[in-house]
This record gives sequence, C-alpha cells and structure tokens, in this order.
Amino acid sequence: MKAASAAGLQDVGAPPRGRAVHSKLLGLQVLRFAAAFFVVLFHLGVSLQIEFGNRTNIFHNGAVGVDIFFVISGFIIAYTTDPKKGALY
Repeated sequence: MKAASAAGLQDVGAPPRGRAVHSKLLGLQVLRFAAAFFVVLFHLGVSLQIEFGNRTNIFHNGAVGVDIFFVISGFIIAYTTDPKKGALY
C-alpha cells in the first residue's frame, strides 16, 4: 500500500530510510565514540593530576579527540544530507 508519494512519504511496508545509512556509518560512529571517550579520559587524567600530582597524566594528548570527533561528525552530517549519496564517496 502506497501512501501519498507526492508528499514525500514512503511505502508503508518499506524499511526505514535511515537504516541503510546507519549501518554504513557504524564504523565511523564507533570511532566518534572512541574520540569522545578519549576526551573524557583526558579530563579524568587532568582531574587526577590536580589531585595526586604529575604521575597520573596518562592521557595527556586526549584533547586531540575533540578534533577527531568534529571531523568525523562533519563528514557524517555532510554524507547523510547529501542528495547524491554514493556519487562522490
């Protein structure tokens, strides 16, 4: 059964459109999570350094996770909003 295709609605029995894109980008989402988690560990290391001294600063380069997170997020936003998906990527 089709529902008003002129209005941009999809087939009632069709799978959701976002699922295919989500499964393609799962690896990038995992990397994005890892980058965010690395930033959390960096902040934890800074807090522990303040509390216990210099010995605990294990994740001193964790701030680079912010850059990685934003680059991956920008790509995901551009990829999911591009009407010509697959043409360039």
